[in-house]
Amino acid sequence: MVRALGRPVYQGSDSPKIQEVEALSRIADMLRGQGKRIVLCHGVFDVIHPGHVRHLHKAKEYGDVLIVSVTADQFVRKGIGQPVFNQVMRAETLAAIELVDYVCVVSDYTAAECIKALRPHLYSKGSAYRDVDEDPTGAIVVEQEAVRAIGGEVLFTEDCGDFSSTSLINEYGGILTKDQRAFLRDIQSKYISSKHIIRLLNSLADLKVLILGDTIIDEYVYCEPLGQSLKQSLVSHQYLREERFCGGTIAVANQVAEFCGEVTVATVLGGLNSFEGYIRSNLRQNVSMHAFTRHDAPTVVKRRYLYEDVERKVFEVSYVREAAVPGKLEADVAEFVREQASGYDLVMVTDYGHGALTQRIAAEATLHAKFLAVNAQTNSANMGYNLITKKYSGLDYACVDEAEA
Repeated sequence: MVRALGRPVYQGSDSPKIQEVEALSRIADMLRGQGKRIVLCHGVFDVIHPGHVRHLHKAKEYGDVLIVSVTADQFVRKGIGQPVFNQVMRAETLAAIELVDYVCVVSDYTAAECIKALRPHLYSKGSAYRDVDEDPTGAIVVEQEAVRAIGGEVLFTEDCGDFSSTSLINEYGGILTKDQRAFLRDIQSKYISSKHIIRLLNSLADLKVLILGDTIIDEYVYCEPLGQSLKQSLVSHQYLREERFCGGTIAVANQVAEFCGEVTVATVLGGLNSFEGYIRSNLRQNVSMHAFTRHDAPTVVKRRYLYEDVERKVFEVSYVREAAVPGKLEADVAEFVREQASGYDLVMVTDYGHGALTQRIAAEATLHAKFLAVNAQTNSANMGYNLITKKYSGLDYACVDEAEA
């Protein structure tokens, strides 16, 4: 084992094995000068399993020094609720393995920049990454190019077992229910190869989509409790920070635009406080917005107050007028839907019950859409009054939550 030099410079850990990439680059230069052969492994390493250990053992056999780089939390794309363990915990777990000499955290989606900085003689990945077409992230292609640029070699380790951290998390932990996991396993059995699923997703690129519904501005105010007020029976809170996001129909439009080439969103904004500039600045490049103005109401804002440490809601304040759009505005929206809907491959309706979509507007969408998909939801102000069956019939696709069903 190579002795780690000095104290760690990676914030949050006491292990001298864990170093920032910049500091580790200087250490790697020194080791190369001593004639040491450096091997680099990279991954998320969320739940360490036998496959990881075998992979690291095989990689170490080809060199003198084994460095493991870990993907930083914000760049992990493994699914809902992942990574389970934060980057410091994952780095410390790897550093506790004796055959690992150094660990660093990489703030990027790939290890390419880390490879260029550390210049390992060998970059080692599991055999699952040998077929670049089976890597949905596309990272291995970029990483191989980085290895070639520094004159290194790529090693794919074999016979490490058919293990997967993501599969283990999805099966034995995480937030998915038993039925949800069964549903995903059924999809996996039907579409054995990721290539097939990727082809299906890529086939959506030419779709022209119209999305109708309520815009919601989601605000999150993080705070911490100070204690009970001496003057009133309430708990006083200290303000920490806040975040704002485009929610409701705008969030759906931006997500659909990840897959479909042309997306139009038609929505009703408030005249009292529209947020139109903010909303337009947060639309994806391939999303266009047709905004109708409701002068008797604000754009819907939902402000949640949360404890930062546990992200638990304290309470919520809604800026909303729970009433249907006025007659003239209703006629304008209905006319837009009647004239435009048939020109789109898909019409998606996100009806959150805040008044933007009336029976008349819903009828026009039902009559003129080539394919109509509706998500209708109740909220705290209209419980029981915005059921999907009250406005919509003959849908091609309907989506409601379990309680509403």
